[in-house]
Amino acid sequence: MTASPAGTPRITVGLPVYNGERYLEGALRALQSQTIDGLEVVVSDNASTDSSFDLARDVVAGDPRFRLLASKSNCGIARNFNRTLAAARAPFFMWHAADDQAEPDHLARCVDALAADHGAVVAFSRVRWIDDSGQLIELARDIHRELPVDSAAERVARFLRDDLYEAIGYGGVMRTRTLRAMGGLGNYYGSDNVLGIQMALRGRWIQVPSVLFQARRHDGQFSKDQGKDVVDQARTFRPEWRRPVAFPQWYVAARMYRAALAGPGSARQRAAAAMAVARFWSVPNWRLLGFDLKRNAVRLVHGQYRGVYDAPREIDRAA
Repeated sequence: MTASPAGTPRITVGLPVYNGERYLEGALRALQSQTIDGLEVVVSDNASTDSSFDLARDVVAGDPRFRLLASKSNCGIARNFNRTLAAARAPFFMWHAADDQAEPDHLARCVDALAADHGAVVAFSRVRWIDDSGQLIELARDIHRELPVDSAAERVARFLRDDLYEAIGYGGVMRTRTLRAMGGLGNYYGSDNVLGIQMALRGRWIQVPSVLFQARRHDGQFSKDQGKDVVDQARTFRPEWRRPVAFPQWYVAARMYRAALAGPGSARQRAAAAMAVARFWSVPNWRLLGFDLKRNAVRLVHGQYRGVYDAPREIDRAA
C-alpha cells in the first residue's frame, strides 16, 4: 500500500454522475476496494432524475473517505466535473466515470509512478473494455502508449496521433495543482482533447504496464454523441444554451490551436505543437467541420431553431 501523511489524503477521485444508477454502485464499490492509503472520493450528482443520489448516499454511508455533493439543477458536464476538482484536498487527482471500474491496485500503482517521476504529469494503466453487463469485450490496443519524450511538441503529436485522450478519461491520475492551473475541464464539447494537449505540453506521461482499469461501452454514454445534433452537443456542457445554432467542432478546433500556441516552451516548440494539431487532428477530421455546417443548415431549413429559446430538455448520461 502507498502511505500518506496523517490527516492528508494522497489522492482525490472525482466521480461526477448524472442519471447513472445502472452502473454507479459498481463504480463506488470498486473505489471502496482500492488498496491505496489516503483515499478521498468526491461524488457529485448533477441533479439526477433517477436514483443516483440516493444510491450513492446509501453506498458510501459511514465511509469517511467519501463526500457527496449535489446540484439542484443540471449545471452541465464540465461544471459537474470541475466541482469535484475544486473540492479535492490531495496532491493527486483522477476523474472516474460512473460507468467504469478501477481494479484494486489501480490508484496505488499510478500514484507511485507519478510520485517517482517529478517531470511526469499523467500516469495511467492499461485498459480492458467491458460491455453493459460487465463482460470482457477486448483489451485496448494500448501497449507502450506512454509519452516519455522531453519534446513538448512531440508529445502533442503523439497524443493526437495515438488518440491518447483516453489516458485521461479512463483512469488517468494527474497532479492536482497542474490540472487546476489549466482551469480543469473546459466548458465546451470536445474539451477533453484540449485538456490532453495542455497536459502533453507540460510533462511526460507514464503508463503502468498492467491492465488495471475497466472502461465500459454502452449505448447511453456520452461518447456516442459525436453524430448527434449540434445544439444538443452544446447543451451537454451548457444546459442554458438558447442559440438556434452551434459549431462545436469549429470551436474545439480553435481551442486546440490556442492551447498549442499558448503553452509553455519556446516559440519554435509552440509552433511545432500547432503544426501537430493541423497534421494529426484538422487534416484527418476535416469532415467534422463540414458536418457542423451541414447540421446547422439542416436545423435552419427544417425550422429546428423554433423552440430553442424554451427551457432545454434533459439529456441522460453518466456525467
